Amino acid sequence: MQKEQLFAAVFAYTLGMGGSRVQTWCLRDAEDRVFPWGLVREGQQVPRDEALLHRNFSLVMRAIAPADMPARVALVSPTLLRVGNRSHQGLGALYAAADALLALHIPFKVVDDFRLRDAALPYEALVYPAALALDDADFVALLAWVEAGGKLVFSGDFGRDAARRPAATNRVAKFLAHEGRVAALPGEIAFEPNEALAGEIAAALTRVGVRDAALPFDIDGRRVHAFSVATRTGALGVFCPFAAGAPWRANLPHDLALSASAAWPVYVHDRAARSRSTWATVRLRAAAKRSCVRKVSRRCSRLIRRTWPEAPPSRFCRGARAPWRSPRGERGAHRRSWAAS
Repeated sequence: MQKEQLFAAVFAYTLGMGGSRVQTWCLRDAEDRVFPWGLVREGQQVPRDEALLHRNFSLVMRAIAPADMPARVALVSPTLLRVGNRSHQGLGALYAAADALLALHIPFKVVDDFRLRDAALPYEALVYPAALALDDADFVALLAWVEAGGKLVFSGDFGRDAARRPAATNRVAKFLAHEGRVAALPGEIAFEPNEALAGEIAAALTRVGVRDAALPFDIDGRRVHAFSVATRTGALGVFCPFAAGAPWRANLPHDLALSASAAWPVYVHDRAARSRSTWATVRLRAAAKRSCVRKVSRRCSRLIRRTWPEAPPSRFCRGARAPWRSPRGERGAHRRSWAAS
């Protein structure tokens, strides 16, 4: 069960965080060795539950055309810490800050610290964890962005340059001189995710004047990660409750109350049409029994018809047939289904 949940989590987080594709290791198991890494078992090509999840997600993706959404907040990746000794600390600081922003339900983009001089930085605020090493040119660009009105939340002392040599001693003082637009996180640098960091970042963003940056989802608990994806037919809410550990509830716009278990992602589509919204919800869970496949297929097909009336027909997934096994008279249908993923 945990393997299937992880597989579903990869799909949900990729879609919610703006990923372009999801790739699997192999379609089928190898014939010359025993290693279950494929979506389909060797021999008779019997699909695993992960293959059914792949099929379900492919069906829904046919109905979604994501559009880029501007973000008010960006996370600065301490990439320079990932080069050289103790590279795991730079990655740990990035993961900890990202986990905190996800827990706060704040949409964000990611910017590398060594590209600050070239980045446009069209953001209201930057969150910069473990700001320990920064090139002089990038430091000047970041300081100019703050002086122009940008807001910065950081941890660290900016004490080293890109080669980890001692830098100017007054770097932090130059940032903190802009009171009301710059805030330093209290305590030691967080190199591992922890619940306190989310509260500290939320308080720091409030101090620098960033308010109402979170998604308009009233969720009972921070352990349910939520995303909003813009599509050509409306907004798609993606809810990832994999860390919640219990059933959860959420109050969404248009007086919609959502209640779900903690095991599987939930997708909610808000189709705006003629000043009203039509909601369609689907839980992309694998069907353990063949008799359940038909029900999941119908549910996904209904979502397609509601959100994308002109979608191509999904006859190749009718009944209990698998997407890689073409029905009679529909040669090449398996190629369409897997390409749509």
